[in-house]
Amino acid sequence: MISTNAGTAWCLAAALALLAGIGLGPSRVGATSPAAPPAGPCRADAAGPPGARMFWKLDPQGIGRVSLAAFLAHRDHRFESLDADDDGRVSWREFAARHASADAARTKTSFQRFDGDRDGFITRAEWRAGETERFERIDADHDGFVSRGEFLADRRRVCASRRVTATAAGGG
Repeated sequence: MISTNAGTAWCLAAALALLAGIGLGPSRVGATSPAAPPAGPCRADAAGPPGARMFWKLDPQGIGRVSLAAFLAHRDHRFESLDADDDGRVSWREFAARHASADAARTKTSFQRFDGDRDGFITRAEWRAGETERFERIDADHDGFVSRGEFLADRRRVCASRRVTATAAGGG
């Protein structure tokens, strides 16, 4: 776990590097592969390693852990942003439109994972069930909370999987 001072120091170093025009690429932030990370949530930035910014959104008070209720409340906002027509469910078209820059096969797999009854729509209940499963998978010690360390470990696992998939598909 990164201490507040270490996290602050990292952010300052990243900001200075950006101002100097040198940036902090993956080889400077502890990536294990020389290949560039996939775009999106697998990219390190001034907030820290992949997932740090996402965790900060889940834990804005900085207590270092998130309950299932807080996780679901945050993820409910994502559901609402996906539900473009405000009908209480997310269609394939709405989901795909919000993931236009992502890998098409991964987007389809993600949609199918949430669409439990395979009717072409994700209801709020299906969304919450999928996000609850995600929370339980991330909560490695099963204490009912996702810590920053658990969240970042899950991001590393997900990003490594995406790199393997991209490489196998000829993208890396």
